Amino acid sequence: MGVHVFGAVVQNAPLPSCFLFGVCAGIRSTMRATDSEWKEGNVRQYLVQVAAVSLLFSLLAPGCYAQGAGHVGLPIDWSFHHIASHEVVDPASERIARQEPRVVYNVLQRSRARHAHAVGPLPRAVHGNRPITDWHVTLGSGTVAANMSPAKFTFNDNAAPSCANDYAVFGLNVAGSSTQPNLVGFTNLYSGVIGSTFTISSATESGTTVTIVTSTANTFATGEYVTVAGVSPAGYNGTFQITTVSATTFTYTDVSGLGTGSTTGATAVQSGYCGVAPTVQWAYNVSTASGTILTSPALSTDGTGIAFIESASSGAVFHVLTIGTTGFNGTFIAALNEYFAAQPDNTGAINNATLQSVTYSTVANTRSSPFVDYNNDVAYFGDDNGNLYRTNCVFLCAAHGLTLGIAAGWPVNVAPAGTKMSPPVADSTSGKIFVGGSNGVLYMVPLATCPGSGCAIGNATVGFNGPNGAVIDGVLLDTTFQTLFVTAGRGSSGTNAAGNAVQLNESMTRLATISMNANAYDLANGTLDDAYYNNSIGSATVSGNGYFCGPVSGSGQAGIFTVGFSATGPLSLTNPPIMSGSSSLNIPGNPSVACNPLLSFADGTIERLFFSQSTLPRTGCNGASATDGCLFSYTIGATGNISFSASTSEHGGTSGIIVDNAANLPQASSLYFATQSTATGSTSSPSCTYTLSNAPAFCAVKVTQSGLQ
Repeated sequence: MGVHVFGAVVQNAPLPSCFLFGVCAGIRSTMRATDSEWKEGNVRQYLVQVAAVSLLFSLLAPGCYAQGAGHVGLPIDWSFHHIASHEVVDPASERIARQEPRVVYNVLQRSRARHAHAVGPLPRAVHGNRPITDWHVTLGSGTVAANMSPAKFTFNDNAAPSCANDYAVFGLNVAGSSTQPNLVGFTNLYSGVIGSTFTISSATESGTTVTIVTSTANTFATGEYVTVAGVSPAGYNGTFQITTVSATTFTYTDVSGLGTGSTTGATAVQSGYCGVAPTVQWAYNVSTASGTILTSPALSTDGTGIAFIESASSGAVFHVLTIGTTGFNGTFIAALNEYFAAQPDNTGAINNATLQSVTYSTVANTRSSPFVDYNNDVAYFGDDNGNLYRTNCVFLCAAHGLTLGIAAGWPVNVAPAGTKMSPPVADSTSGKIFVGGSNGVLYMVPLATCPGSGCAIGNATVGFNGPNGAVIDGVLLDTTFQTLFVTAGRGSSGTNAAGNAVQLNESMTRLATISMNANAYDLANGTLDDAYYNNSIGSATVSGNGYFCGPVSGSGQAGIFTVGFSATGPLSLTNPPIMSGSSSLNIPGNPSVACNPLLSFADGTIERLFFSQSTLPRTGCNGASATDGCLFSYTIGATGNISFSASTSEHGGTSGIIVDNAANLPQASSLYFATQSTATGSTSSPSCTYTLSNAPAFCAVKVTQSGLQ
């Protein structure tokens, strides 16, 4: 029997009653159609046009998820940037979209960006000559590990960004304690101080219109958001959109009956949509084996569940957290500059958070973030001993009467003992898992034969089993053309062997290699621009570019390699876009300093390339004197050329970056990451401290996409 999704029948449906976006059987029954009825026009209507796509996300399907009411939002974790999803224009791409939610999510993300700029430009913060962060919050003595990412959840894609329900979560590389959480979630994300603070001299109300008078001329504008604080009664205080403004007054709408306000010490400041600062929504100590979180978390599609891995000297533990909504879930006490962490309480006595756990390996897991197959509700991940694991369930265990565990027959031994596995990436259409190793080999595990005695694992050597030769990052998987992109800092055993960006097909045949300069460091993976996603089966022309960071000189000086694509004749599975030629552009970091994973994002008007480096020459970052790390934004031009746009200092550079929205609200189109150093000082920002002793600490950071402000 088929499963009906968006008016389509998906044959051979798996057990989970909620397929793809959690659309349940009751809803499916009203969407009867056949494959032949799901024509190209309907696909584009449902998957490309923003209004229709958003409507699908707004469907509420009670009972679909064990962790919540089944509301489906927009999760963005590390894995979503590793699936290259083209426009849905033919039956083959329709089938891919049905089986891989990331495809539809990514199409939606691009559509939302184009829609946002069709209705007007994004507001832009102004901070004088030097960009500053929207907000930065201390994380204490832990941070998101190098090349790993936080994750972001948007509650309702069919509405304005939600201050209360959208969140970002940071998994930290520190053992948890009562005063040091290692899984921290923030809400009120779209916040930050944008302009100057003004003293309020009077506050009055007529009906529901509040009039505020500032003691000096203000710089506010109609339509901006302002945060008012210190007025009595407290009903005057909060974040509001300005309705009118003059030199020393502005108005906003509030509840009636406030009376005349007392304004001693009261202030008003232009702020983000959610105010001036984020809220610590939860702060958990999730260590069960005295371990740390060294990899990126993964999110459920309803946002109620977080899957992550704890790595300890005794082994590795796969966890699934259901976020608590009642009781004490941890907090941050600003007066003490310190967290008070909670543990998920499976009994409900302290909170209603739950933690399912399975110890799956006797060795650690340094690099292999969990990849969730949402269609089958299973997760894949590795360890530091050459093994690949699959769970029997993830977010729907209770719904199917299962206890979280490792699936029968797993793990599959993929690589030699002692090999540190990279994050796996799955192609749900072909049924193949791709995972790299610290020995410089990329492996293909076919689910048609694995696990079992007939398991035939494919492989391709793309790096070197030695210094700088590891595959440390997940592949970029093009599910339409079934090709892969992978990087390694050293391609052979030679002392001056070059770093590589390699393209292969899913049979592990090498299609193209972009050679860089002499090995200097391990290489995180690159990214593909928006134009690349316009390629489709049958296209007569090829568009788009890839971008990879690697050494451009013998000193190890890093640069960005811009790589074009070509093909002979109409595009097909056997004639995909293939990397063809490259150019490089030096970037400011010191010699032998790598980039974190590259990320590109098109907001509908401008496409940008984001990355960071850990150390730079003096004045190399925004002209400031800081030398200990920088975040960069480069503009991607119409022909794929890149040019410097903005930079801002970040201690030690940044973790992997998550990009969220393209929204016409202040501070609602942002980047999220964590700093990689606890350095402090006036020459670099941001600086975070912890406890009343002001010990140097790591920071969770948000900046806007535009100008990194």
